[in-house]
Amino acid sequence: MSFTFEDKIRSIFYPQSVAIVGASNDERKLGGLAARAILRSGFKGRVFLVNTRSRSNGENDGHKIYSSIASLPQEVESFVFVVPREEIPESLEAAGQKGGKVAVIIASGFQEVGEAGKQWQETVRQIAERYGMIIVGPNSVGVVNFHNGLNATFAHTWCELFSPGGIAVLTQSGGVGQTLMSQLANHNLGVSKYIHLGNRANLEFADMLRYFEQDEDTRIVILFLEGTDDARRLYRAMRSCASKKKIVALHGGVTGKGSRAALSHTGSMAGVRRIYQGAFRQAGVLEVETTEEAADVAKALYMLPPLKNPGAGVFVFTHTAGPSILATDVLSERGVPLPEPPERARRALESFLPDFASLQNPIDMGGGAAFNHYMYVKAMDAILAEDTTGAAIIIYSHTNDPAFRFPVEAVREVRDKYAKPVMVSIVASAEVIKHEMNEWEQAGFPVYLSPERAAKVMARFYQFYRLRHLRGQEL
Repeated sequence: MSFTFEDKIRSIFYPQSVAIVGASNDERKLGGLAARAILRSGFKGRVFLVNTRSRSNGENDGHKIYSSIASLPQEVESFVFVVPREEIPESLEAAGQKGGKVAVIIASGFQEVGEAGKQWQETVRQIAERYGMIIVGPNSVGVVNFHNGLNATFAHTWCELFSPGGIAVLTQSGGVGQTLMSQLANHNLGVSKYIHLGNRANLEFADMLRYFEQDEDTRIVILFLEGTDDARRLYRAMRSCASKKKIVALHGGVTGKGSRAALSHTGSMAGVRRIYQGAFRQAGVLEVETTEEAADVAKALYMLPPLKNPGAGVFVFTHTAGPSILATDVLSERGVPLPEPPERARRALESFLPDFASLQNPIDMGGGAAFNHYMYVKAMDAILAEDTTGAAIIIYSHTNDPAFRFPVEAVREVRDKYAKPVMVSIVASAEVIKHEMNEWEQAGFPVYLSPERAAKVMARFYQFYRLRHLRGQEL
């Protein structure tokens, strides 16, 4: 039976069987961690453990450890190699003979270390090509499918930390991938799939973007790349994928020193920054500057309804002036319109707000709104009804008294009535307002713990929908 390249890419995330080569029952070693990751993640396919250095077959968690790939009782679809570089060619050859379609190679010491490493990588690539295998790596952390429990990494806690969701992480760097996953965990966001391409022996970003474009579990792709060997193909894939999915990109190696570091990291020549910036923009990909920002923006894009009119402005609602001034400064500097209330909305506000309230933008309702949160609800109902309003940010300084909880359900009803994006910034520590944050976010409001952070995310949110508008894509 022959398999298309697309079939094999699907096998990366949906294998019927997986073998961990280099498996161990010692969890102080990578082989032990990799075995634990696959055995305790809820994966329903068959799992085989192999340790070619073992003279006698042992066990791990009730699973037999085989002494060779050849001794496995059946063909295996995906192999995860947790063995040194020098053992990879022979092991890969054996995996090909055992029907392998996917090889996840965690070992380093290939293209990223120079000419000798390039020769090792070329040898591995040729073996894989001979058997029609896809290589994830080498120099890869591995892959995870959070929807079926496949954890082909040594990060054995990930399937416990993350619930299945709609955000995919596609990264060239394992360390940046780990950082992005940590940031997503901080936001309690669900993840669809994770893949670290590493040195990209025969699997490229373009291949994975084509896959995620069709992947029903993925709504947003967070992309980290240092460089590519085929810029045109990458651009076409980004453009095509961005027509169906939201892509947030982070580009490393943009300085001279960063570019040299990228070369020694994954063997990739990082490109000129302005070229990547232009490619991202033309492809409809939103570029961000930090891993924190990538997760912040992905959260907003994931939770909020679309921005219907990128030309309409943002209104800020508050009971404390200072934080809202910081937010409006950020929005203004980034070109987000901040209109004043139209006459109809102004009259509505005047009917219930105190005469000392500021009816400009931000709308500062005064200290009384810190205790009577329904002022926020009524003010939002008046403002969100206007065509000049595209989105809103609620900024309030928490009293740290649980008796004064925000009427989240009432705010949700107003938001749903007008179907406009609303973010929340709570001025308090995460520990103090943990339960209230959960209540907001379960109702579909992304929460940020500083006004500037919320404003930066809102500016990126506008930038994303302006890109879509310019490309004529459905908003």
